Amino acid sequence: MKMKTMKTAATVLTGLMIAACSSDNEANFDSAQKVTEAQLDVVVDNYVSEVVEPTYALLRTETAGLDAAVRAVSQDPTQEHMDAACRAWLAARLPWESSEAFLFGPVDAYSLDPKMDTWPLDEEQITHIIRTGNLNETEVEGEEGENIRGFHTLEYLLFKDGQPRQVQTDADFNTNRSTWLAYAVKVSGLLKHDASDLYDRWFGENSDRYAEKFRAHDSEPSSAANAVASYIIDYCCDIANEVGSAKIGDPYHQYNSPTGNVEENHKRGLYAVESWYSWHSIDDYQNNIRSIRYCYAGGRYDGTDAYNRNSASLSALVRSVDPTADARIQSLIEGAIDAIGHMNAPFRSHLEAAEGDNAAKIQAAMEACNNLEEELLKLKTILGISY
Repeated sequence: MKMKTMKTAATVLTGLMIAACSSDNEANFDSAQKVTEAQLDVVVDNYVSEVVEPTYALLRTETAGLDAAVRAVSQDPTQEHMDAACRAWLAARLPWESSEAFLFGPVDAYSLDPKMDTWPLDEEQITHIIRTGNLNETEVEGEEGENIRGFHTLEYLLFKDGQPRQVQTDADFNTNRSTWLAYAVKVSGLLKHDASDLYDRWFGENSDRYAEKFRAHDSEPSSAANAVASYIIDYCCDIANEVGSAKIGDPYHQYNSPTGNVEENHKRGLYAVESWYSWHSIDDYQNNIRSIRYCYAGGRYDGTDAYNRNSASLSALVRSVDPTADARIQSLIEGAIDAIGHMNAPFRSHLEAAEGDNAAKIQAAMEACNNLEEELLKLKTILGISY
């Protein structure tokens, strides 16, 4: 997710090393290399083949299916087609949210993250586009175009109060039905294009071929394998921090701010909740943490045996050096997923700190993400990675 207040990841091919997750960026690494470059290369190669490629391939497939489903609504706006389009949105959302532990490379260099996933939206401008039918505004480069397209704009057009919009009774939808549907088709087409572009820039024959460069560590600021492996760890740290402090923490703290106007605080808190039109926020946050699991386990695995399936995984490498640390990280990943799942749903409707035990659940989820990040920060020291 790209938010206006979030830092932007370092642009690929600039020759600048991305900052580590720690706030002071001064990790005290062991002087002795505990793992070899060859061992790290195996992990990096597996990461590209078993984590990144299948995730982006699934995203490409599901966004194509979403575009087809939206076009079906446009051609024949029945409730059945609207319901199917909403299911397709949810299906496409899964691989995107489970890719957020690797928001580097083409997704950053070509601003595909903000094009596909900026939040919050510019609802006023979206309403203007629906009223005027000026769909070209969605292709404006930069921030003006980013918050009127992408997953969340399509979510707004398809969902209301956690349910598919009712094609017979939804007043907003029916007031400007033709432009509403044309806008949805435009946005779904852009999503399909961006997802395909993202896959091709990693794995396409005639594009960036970023996968080959990443494996050969000639697309990053160092030719050392441990610099490339450092990216994997850094971005896992980033998303653990983002889920706990921004995606969960910001709405909760803004909603319950002890200063300022209560009504405005509530509005800011609500609008900071990602995916609240579909009431899909908790699923998104869990899938963000699952993206860490996939990176650490070396594949898109679920279940209790996830970390034991791939001998070329980061988990296996950590286990070979420090089995206790590996077990601890596994436990913290699963614990964060569970803690997020225990929050009351929909998240947007349960931000009130005084509401039953929900404040404790939210705080437990934030703490679980923080504990996971702190443990991930130790991985470079455990492995002897010096970047």
